[in-house]
Order: sequence, then C-alpha cells, then structure tokens
Amino acid sequence: MAPTVSSAKITLSCPLFAADFDPRNNGLLLVGGGGGEGRSGVGNKISLLNTSHPNKIAELVEIGLSRDEDSVMSLGIAQSSQKSLIAFAGINSSQAQQKQNNNQHLRSFKVDIPHVKSRRAGSAVDDDDVSKPEKHLQTVPLSKASLFRTRASKDKKDQEAYQRTLRFSPWKGESLPRIAAIASGLAAQGEIVLFNANTSTPQQSDVLGRVALGNQEEAEDLDILDIDDEGRFKFIYTNGSSLYMCELSASKKAESLQFQCIYTLRSEGGKKPKIRAIRFLSPSSFVYF
Repeated sequence: MAPTVSSAKITLSCPLFAADFDPRNNGLLLVGGGGGEGRSGVGNKISLLNTSHPNKIAELVEIGLSRDEDSVMSLGIAQSSQKSLIAFAGINSSQAQQKQNNNQHLRSFKVDIPHVKSRRAGSAVDDDDVSKPEKHLQTVPLSKASLFRTRASKDKKDQEAYQRTLRFSPWKGESLPRIAAIASGLAAQGEIVLFNANTSTPQQSDVLGRVALGNQEEAEDLDILDIDDEGRFKFIYTNGSSLYMCELSASKKAESLQFQCIYTLRSEGGKKPKIRAIRFLSPSSFVYF
C-alpha cells in the first residue's frame, strides 16, 4: 500500500509569482505576487507563511505593497535570525519612472518573525494556532536599487523588461560569504548580475560581475554553489540550449567573467528541446531539466 502523503493549502488574496524558504528554517515560506501596476482590484503583497505543520498553512505576516508599481516577480531570503529576516525582491518601478530610465527593480525588506520561542537551523516554528496574519509587526522597506544597465526607451517592449530570476548561493552560516544573482526577462538584450548578498541594502557597489546576453536572449535558469569557506563560488546558467559555467570570488570584482560552455543540446530534427532548469549537485556535478 502506498504511503499517505500529507498535504495542506492556503488561499491568498493575489496570484503568486515567487517563493523562497527560510534557509535557517524550512518551516517558514516567503511568497510574493500581485496584480501589478493599476487599480485592477488585486493588490501586490509579500506574505510569510508557517509551513511547519503537515496539515495546515498559516499566514503569519502580510506586507501590502504599492499598487502604483509592478507585482513581485522574484523573491529570496538573504539573511535570517531568530527575530527577523532580510528579503530581496524583484519589483519594477512604475511605468512613468521606467520611461525616465529609473527602474529600481531590486528591493530589500526587513520582516519581523512572530511567535518564535526557540528557533535554530532545522527546527520547527512555534505556532500558537495562528490563523490570521499579524499586522502589528514591523516590516521595514530598506532599499531600492537598479543593478541592470537599463537604457531610456519609448519602446513599449523595453518597458516590459523585469527582474525575472533571483538566486542565492546556499546559506552556510551568518559569518560565511554569500552571493546572489539576478537575471532579466523580456529585455531587448538579456543580462545577469552577480552581487554580494552579505548586505541588507544591495547597491551598485556590491556588484561582482555581469553577463551580457545576446539580443532577445534570456537566462532560462541559473545556480550558484560555494567551493570553499573562503568566498569562492561556481556559477552556472543556461540560455535554453547551452550550459555555461565560471568561477568567481565574493571578495574580488571581475571585469570579465571567464565562462566555459560545458554542454549544448543536440539538434536532431523536429522541434528542438529546451533546457528549463539547472541545479548543482556538487562542485563537479549538476542536473538539468
């Protein structure tokens, strides 16, 4: 007889486009989404969920965002402690700001964590039967930044570009280096930016390296893995047909990242397959789908 698999669900007030588990505690899940810019009736928000119970999901914190800007399109937890976490999110500025070449797409927030008596890596979150989000807890917007090399344009297609992907290197401890990568979507020319994630307010000065993609080319997926505890990392990305890998350091900015094409899909006639996801298994192995 097949084993019973526990499941739980929760219905939130907006469509979700991004999610990330707390790296210190897999009982906390941060999700984000929304209806985008405008008065459609669907707001933009980030929610912190308690997923530690097998049969119930509770919304612990609800963060309402501006309806004058885009929805949350990418999201990740950069830092975490017993009482709060630092989240990075991909949120486009308003269309009016983008027309002025001012798209502050990378945001950071500090989010208080409720009902935590004892919280350590791998532990479960205490939940006193929470069924409603706590709105009295403090959520502080920390920073807005534009790391992509955007150019002013009146072309509507260019204004649809957004921060499609956000990925962190694995969390290994508060004192160890951690980096992050973001990739654009729907841009005239795709771009990847790697930057220091040991900050609560990422800015241009934190950028470690850039990858300029071809016209109409996007990074379908990417991943980062630490090689040692000294701040050396491997980075891999795919444009859908090939895999490219390089090494970089969290302590040294790279004028030009040295990539090696390590695999390309074969075209054997008919519809060409496409690589959608890539993940490191170890510094010397990976899996793709």
